[in-house]
Amino acid sequence: MLIPLGRRAFFSYLFIILGLSSSIYIVIAALNYDQLYPSLGQLEFQVTGLSYQSGSPAYLQSTLKFMNPSVYTGFVVSQVSLDIYFFNSSAAIFATPLDPTISHSQILNTQLPSHSETSVQVSARLETGQASELQDFYKASSGNVTGHIRLTVHVSTFLDAVTGAISMEQFQNVTLT
Repeated sequence: MLIPLGRRAFFSYLFIILGLSSSIYIVIAALNYDQLYPSLGQLEFQVTGLSYQSGSPAYLQSTLKFMNPSVYTGFVVSQVSLDIYFFNSSAAIFATPLDPTISHSQILNTQLPSHSETSVQVSARLETGQASELQDFYKASSGNVTGHIRLTVHVSTFLDAVTGAISMEQFQNVTLT
């Protein structure tokens, strides 16, 4: 059975419902915002694989894993940058100013939901000279080559307009396959 409401009563109830809905939304957003800075320290990033893809052109393919064990839901990996040099037990390549590291940046815009793990593939195109030098080094090392990687991850939040993306950097050694 519907209760007949006058026009004034209808708009009064509608305003009350709208006000309550807005209040609930603001409380939830404030609780999520309150988790932003503590959650930044919980983010984890790693390179789980590094492989050489021969061909024309040749590529280095990296598998990156992003982990957000926190309850904060507003993180986005906006961009990643990789700087890589290679070494074996006695030598290194792409590690000096005259032979600079292989650098690659890629825009991702990958969401990091709360309590999640996300993997992405990033491919860095190699110049012809870099590809042949890496192949020769790999053969001379009998396949025992390790890549030293500087991984820079740019994390975006709703505060980007004020603070810009947050850069997080780490170094890691990964066996080249």
